[in-house]
Amino acid sequence: MDLSYPNIEDLAPITLQEMEGVELLNRKDTKFIFPATKVGSLLDYLKDDYFILELDRNRISSYYNTYFDTPARICYHEHHNRRMNRYKVRIREYTESGLTFLEVKFKNNKQRTVKSRMRIETGTRDLDASMSGFLDKHSPFSVTQLEPVIDITFKRITVVNKNHTERATIDIDLLAFNKNGRHSFRHLAIAELKQVGIQSGSVFKEAIRNNMGHEVRVSKYCIGLSSLEKDLKANQFKPKHLLINKLNKQQQYA
Repeated sequence: MDLSYPNIEDLAPITLQEMEGVELLNRKDTKFIFPATKVGSLLDYLKDDYFILELDRNRISSYYNTYFDTPARICYHEHHNRRMNRYKVRIREYTESGLTFLEVKFKNNKQRTVKSRMRIETGTRDLDASMSGFLDKHSPFSVTQLEPVIDITFKRITVVNKNHTERATIDIDLLAFNKNGRHSFRHLAIAELKQVGIQSGSVFKEAIRNNMGHEVRVSKYCIGLSSLEKDLKANQFKPKHLLINKLNKQQQYA
């Protein structure tokens, strides 16, 4: 799929420092999925109301994630069973900058997600003893309990509205792979909107609706792993897989 969007230059740029200065306290996070072929149309809809994050003249950033879980897939199953106070552990590499972090994401029983991270050497794909203290502090897992289970690569576009009350990411070109094979989600775009409190009249939400978007809670890790490890319990994710496949077929026959 062609991932060049000429109209991406129509949005005014914002720097990382300016974007990080936008505090979103009491924020509400909402996820959407929609056809990747609609990204250009979405950007056109946003151009008058949103800035776009620009890093070293790049407006599309590449990510490489390695996710870790126990042999019994505790992190996966806790998400599948909708348990609160759950964890995800990953190594995330920001490809263009070369920055790499070990990250722990914790979702508590108030639906709040807390992310902790430590800087590690670029190119690291495994856990080692130097990470023990960090994992002991921020998760219930030790280095020896976890193994790499899936790699996920994708590209990201980040926008911030001009009122600085919301920002959003648009993830495209998603590919999941592990020892079982590869699964492409390149027909799919995943968007996440972060707003101050609960608001109405969001231009981003309106743009998503006008581009075949669906509001849905979706985890790249869980969707990717359940696509590659067929013996995993996945009945809670079945409606999401059906919707993703539906969007794929709609694009094929569009």
